Amino acid sequence: MIYTAPTPAFADQARAVVQNLRDAVSRLRGEPGTLSNVLADIEAESRQRLWTVEAELLWEQAADLPDPQLDSGQALHLHRIVREGISNAIRHAAAKRLRVRIRPDGGQLLLDLSDDGFGPPDAIQGGRGVQGMHSRAAELQSRIDRTPGTFGGTKIMLRFPLAATGAVSP
Repeated sequence: MIYTAPTPAFADQARAVVQNLRDAVSRLRGEPGTLSNVLADIEAESRQRLWTVEAELLWEQAADLPDPQLDSGQALHLHRIVREGISNAIRHAAAKRLRVRIRPDGGQLLLDLSDDGFGPPDAIQGGRGVQGMHSRAAELQSRIDRTPGTFGGTKIMLRFPLAATGAVSP
């Protein structure tokens, strides 16, 4: 289905479904990882997805990021929040460039996705994808904020408390 898709956007949707299935199987096996391992997986998937729709990924990860162990639920929620943010940028904003920036801020991890697509954050409807992102953030004792993006589109920022993972603030 992915390789015979009529459009890059359809191939991206099929790829996201396959990844969701892989996530479910991994979670059942209980495969936690460290924050750096989870972020490396998210970066690899993000690069592949954006490449298929001819969009650019700018990945900015702070060198001083703590590396706590995440449980499988935390890893899954981070993956799916970023995946949904990318899906929204591709499908609804026609983004051609997306920046993912990850940095520590005291006892929190700040993860933001900024796209160059069209549409201000207040034009984003509260569909299932956006509701799912907020629900997953709540599961992480986190929150998601939407603001105008650095590149003209939308910025989605997740604040994830690293203290909940047992991490020590830098």
